[in-house]
Amino acid sequence: MVVEPCETLFVTFHLLKERSHLIIARARGEEIDLNDLLTPFGGGGHPQAASALLKRSGAFPIQTHLLNHLRQSLSGGIRAATLMREVHPILEDWTLLDASLHLERWSETGAPVVDDAGILKGILTLRDIQKARKHEQMHAPVRAYMKKNPITSAPETGLRDIEKLFYQHDIGHLPVIDDRGLCGMVTRSSYLSFLGAVG
Repeated sequence: MVVEPCETLFVTFHLLKERSHLIIARARGEEIDLNDLLTPFGGGGHPQAASALLKRSGAFPIQTHLLNHLRQSLSGGIRAATLMREVHPILEDWTLLDASLHLERWSETGAPVVDDAGILKGILTLRDIQKARKHEQMHAPVRAYMKKNPITSAPETGLRDIEKLFYQHDIGHLPVIDDRGLCGMVTRSSYLSFLGAVG
């Protein structure tokens, strides 16, 4: 941990002669209970220092298994509120040309569509705008091309449920709604970036 500037460190060793694996874990803080994390591997120790010896594990892909276990165990606290970013909504009575310029300004591939009161009415993506451009309808109102009744999420929606929403409904933009209305948006790209960071 002196060499690598990290808060938590897991090291795996393949013991060739014993045909076993050893996992050693250390943590600086108390946010993660290492003893609890290594219990499924038959290990133990303390919240900030634990280890596990997997006897006769041979060619078992321990690193892959450990990473999957950590990803599942630690992602439980990740919510839509964690992943969402500031949202830049489009007004439903804008023209598609206005909406296109708006998305370009914010470097977005899509955005929630709201009415004058800020109530969510739909989602407009670059794909929808391309359809309109193909039919020379860029001066048509956004409401004519947006997807109505969009799938939404609450701030407390967990990572696995977010994943299901993206893939079951084949969407790339997930507006986040709380008691006051639209409060953010999780995109498929931000979700995938998060998975890449923890992987």
